[in-house]
Amino acid sequence: MPIPLSDPILRVFSTGSEDTRVLSWIARHFSGADVLCLSSEAAVLEAFSVCRVHAEDGRARYAVAFFQDPGAYDRLAGRARLLVCPRRFPFGRPVGGFFVAGSDDETVPDLGRFPDAVLAVNRLIRPVEKSHRTVLYLSYYRDASDARQQELEECLLVNALHPAIDRVFVLDETGTLVTPFRNVLVVRVGSRPTFRDFFRFANSVVVGTDVGILINSDVLLGDGFERIRLAEKQVFCLSRHEPRDDGIPRLEVGGGSHDCWVWRGRMVEEIGDFCMGKFLCDGVLAGELHRAGYALKNPAHGLFVYHHHRSGVRNYGHHDLIRGPRTGVVFSRHDNVFRAQDQYDDGTN
Repeated sequence: MPIPLSDPILRVFSTGSEDTRVLSWIARHFSGADVLCLSSEAAVLEAFSVCRVHAEDGRARYAVAFFQDPGAYDRLAGRARLLVCPRRFPFGRPVGGFFVAGSDDETVPDLGRFPDAVLAVNRLIRPVEKSHRTVLYLSYYRDASDARQQELEECLLVNALHPAIDRVFVLDETGTLVTPFRNVLVVRVGSRPTFRDFFRFANSVVVGTDVGILINSDVLLGDGFERIRLAEKQVFCLSRHEPRDDGIPRLEVGGGSHDCWVWRGRMVEEIGDFCMGKFLCDGVLAGELHRAGYALKNPAHGLFVYHHHRSGVRNYGHHDLIRGPRTGVVFSRHDNVFRAQDQYDDGTN
């Protein structure tokens, strides 16, 4: 059984860092975290090994490592059996990297490790001055599969740490979620929220020109969200990248499949009267957004979201579909403020 987020036990390691800002930042975000400064890569690898043993007997769930030396980051990325999520800490100078490690069995194939090219791009991100908040919205539920539940909790953990995110609102279907994060607000909803529920809630907390991001519970935010450029009455409907055995994430879905929606300011509330995660829901939502006057874009080549679903557990099928006119959105790059719409009706989603 995975340890719930309400009982976080973490081991945090760094290589040769005495930066008090980093350590204090970790202390603020993780109650009960153990912070260890280690002087060598070998010591970090040994610490990860110890943490994995602790995870197996229930005494530790996650290990986090950050590195001042990008070279050490690259070398460890190739040697450690970890779930790798490209991240950086929100300080003025770049920090080499960020790992989240669970208790994966060593014999499991190395699925989902992102390649060095993806990690290198994320390491080069610099903080930018923003005139708005970036607010993340998602739901939390209990899955019948322990393996699937662990994936969902890992996504919540790493998305809450994303440097581009200022505030996270979690619509909790279970009424049990407690998190150690100061930027995360848990809202108990008692039932599975619809898209309309999310948009109405977002409108109740929006401040000015906040950028809102709604994601499925099993995706990880990657590069690009630090520099979102978005016009009003425009929505990004983002397709996900799938990590594969060769370590190269790919856009394997068509432009009619979306796992992340980004908008600015208030959102229309008279759409999306159906739940996320239902078959064909994304294409139907895109169609409703288009008819409501929104320009749709899918800059999946510049804003990256990664699917975290190694368990293979699925809780929906063709019998559980959303009917209605669907709209697909072709892939584009996030290189300007998009005021036009690139769209097509793919008919299949």
